[in-house]
Amino acid sequence: MTKKTASFTTRALTSLASDIADHQVLTERIRIQFEALAKSNGVKMPEASLR
Repeated sequence: MTKKTASFTTRALTSLASDIADHQVLTERIRIQFEALAKSNGVKMPEASLR
C-alpha cells in the first residue's frame, strides 16, 4: 500500500468510525424517547430482536 493510499484508507476508516458512533448516539436517543413515550401512555415495550 502506498503512503497516499494508506492516508486515504486511514481517513476513510476514521470517517466510518465517526459515522457509526453518531448513529449509535442517535439510536440511543430514539430508544430513550420511545421508552419515555411508551411509559407515559402505558404501552408495553416490545422485546428487542436482532434481524
